[in-house]
Amino acid sequence: MSLNNDDLTQALVDSFKYAETVKLDFLGHGQARLIEELKTPFGNVPRKFLTDGFSIPWYARWFHNPFGKGLIAAIWHDFALKAGRKNPHKEFFMLLRARKVQVWKAYPMWFFVWIYDCWKKIKPW
Repeated sequence: MSLNNDDLTQALVDSFKYAETVKLDFLGHGQARLIEELKTPFGNVPRKFLTDGFSIPWYARWFHNPFGKGLIAAIWHDFALKAGRKNPHKEFFMLLRARKVQVWKAYPMWFFVWIYDCWKKIKPW
């Protein structure tokens, strides 16, 4: 049996019985530290992990709050990148959809994290 992306996303939604809220200690300057370990279907983010939530420039924050809906996806994405996981952008998108972030927001968010990662890999400095 093969699953398409919609089936995988639904499976995540069905199995995602983790906390609805994330407990953070806000440190200022857009940084926060996890107070408790964050559990996701892809793995756990350790307590005291530092995050900036969604890395959104100030001029685009009308689109989404840096610590808004789907924050679990943003924290997991930060952790997955630092841990060198193979598919951090796909996991980010799947967690966004599992947390009920609208598709018209989730796709551009996924696109910009993917394109930023591509740019970081090719920049000459």
